Amino acid sequence: MADRTVIDGESREINEQDKRKRSPFPHMKGERGGGGKISRIIRTVVLVILGLLVLVTLWDGFYSVDEQENAVVTMFGELVRTDTAGPHFKLPIIQRVRKVDMTTHGIGIGYAVTGNGQNITVPEDGIMITSDFNLLNIDFYLEYKVSDPVAYLFNTLDPEEILTNITLASIRTVVVNYTVDEAMTTGKSQIQAEIKSLIAQELTEHNIGMQVVNITIQDSEPPTEEIIAAF
Repeated sequence: MADRTVIDGESREINEQDKRKRSPFPHMKGERGGGGKISRIIRTVVLVILGLLVLVTLWDGFYSVDEQENAVVTMFGELVRTDTAGPHFKLPIIQRVRKVDMTTHGIGIGYAVTGNGQNITVPEDGIMITSDFNLLNIDFYLEYKVSDPVAYLFNTLDPEEILTNITLASIRTVVVNYTVDEAMTTGKSQIQAEIKSLIAQELTEHNIGMQVVNITIQDSEPPTEEIIAAF
């Protein structure tokens, strides 16, 4: 009886061994080792991607705006916000920042400055007709700045050119109401004030995000024969 029990026990052990040999996952141990290697590769790739995202965020996400600037933030062409001086953050890649200089600038009307600092007359801009039908060579200096950075960037392609054209038209509209003597002497202050007011009105109507700070007569004199001929 004891021998039978031993034989049955050995048979069960042999059967268990056969079952393990016939396991449907004969390479489980090896697969687990390969799975661990794949997991390490995946973790490495994830860490690399996270590192790249951090670098992109630091490089493209944070920016600073100077005290003399405004920054316009857009996303997919739509306005998000306008930032003033200080550090700021935007969504990397998908948001765009365009900085606008908000300081006062100046341009000459009726003359241009050469590379060596000398002024040269621009007859097509500086020659005016007065109310007593005289020609007058008159130069102005226009000071302007951006008042609305969003309108400045998006309402027109070239706001400076529009400002120049408005200024020239305003000057001619005003000067033609004064005699040549008034334009050269007693009427200068009034001419300047009227031109400034007219430019401001036109800029408001055109809404290009700019404002006139001041406009002054630099010089006024009868044109020379050469300038008259060129004009």
